[in-house]
Amino acid sequence: AWATALAISSPIFLLSATTLMCDLPMLLFWIWALVCWDRGLSGRPWCLALAGCLAGLATLTKYNGILLLPLFALAGFFQPRCWKWMLVGIAIPLLMLWGYEHGTAAVHGRGLFALTRELAAAKREMIAAGDAFHHPYQLITALTFLGGGFVGAALAALLVPMMVAAGHSR
Repeated sequence: AWATALAISSPIFLLSATTLMCDLPMLLFWIWALVCWDRGLSGRPWCLALAGCLAGLATLTKYNGILLLPLFALAGFFQPRCWKWMLVGIAIPLLMLWGYEHGTAAVHGRGLFALTRELAAAKREMIAAGDAFHHPYQLITALTFLGGGFVGAALAALLVPMMVAAGHSR
């Protein structure tokens, strides 16, 4: 309960929840994909395919959703009972991303996933070249997130010792 209260009181959660950002829908798909994957490993193999669909939706919502696939593979490594369904669950998001890439390439001339890779490479080159704008920008971004997250951490640092002391006094 404390972790949830701390997370939802953070400024970035409140900002993401009140705008058109894709963070929260991706988080929804991510969590339910993990729930379905766990249920699939527990004896309902069709849930592995559902988890794959949810992981694909998470990936299409934000590219970070693709990080579910290594988690799926790692979890499946320890329970190799229904490996055919696990392959289906891992293949579905890859096929969804492949279809998205080819669909956007047909419309825009090149796939948006490939464009993202190109932009990341250009940013790495800019950083390697010593762009003067990059370091102050990173510092401002870090201080912004530190300031926003500091409020919840400071509150927890004050409340947790008081709660522990109250629990020991009973």
